[in-house]
Amino acid sequence: MTQRAKVVAKICRHTLIRFAQRLRRDETGSMAVEGVLSVLLLMGWMIVALQFFDGYRVKALNTKAAYTIADLLSREKYTVGPTYVEEMKKVFNYVTDARGASWIRVTGIKWNDSQKKFVVLFSHATDGKQAYTTDALQSEAKRIPAMPASDMAIIVETSMNFDPLFGIGDKA
Repeated sequence: MTQRAKVVAKICRHTLIRFAQRLRRDETGSMAVEGVLSVLLLMGWMIVALQFFDGYRVKALNTKAAYTIADLLSREKYTVGPTYVEEMKKVFNYVTDARGASWIRVTGIKWNDSQKKFVVLFSHATDGKQAYTTDALQSEAKRIPAMPASDMAIIVETSMNFDPLFGIGDKA
């Protein structure tokens, strides 16, 4: 490095140090910078809070729709078939205002005390979802509460896609 380049580098370094010191002492405009950063932080927090609220709102709506379908099924006096379940899916879509893919599965089960397992009485699903068989239900048996011998229950499963408003988080 030549002598002249060393002098220019020293002057530049000295000028930058003086500028940084002067900038550090100068407090004009700091309130505006703090305000902008605070507003951005608050806006980000509000967007995330709205996203979480919407996710829990959709989950609660899905659960309430499942309760509605379960209530309708529990009051039914006649056999429930695939056509009835397809019509229940229309009720589900109406109640949840589902815009994306959704499905429901309705399964009637009974506890067989002699075999010590749940037996599927009927199972119907919509949109290509597999209906339960007695063997397939055994993998989910630990999620089903204990039942007295020969007691019957109806399992209603519902699912709908959730598309986040702002694309924050997992879309699964």
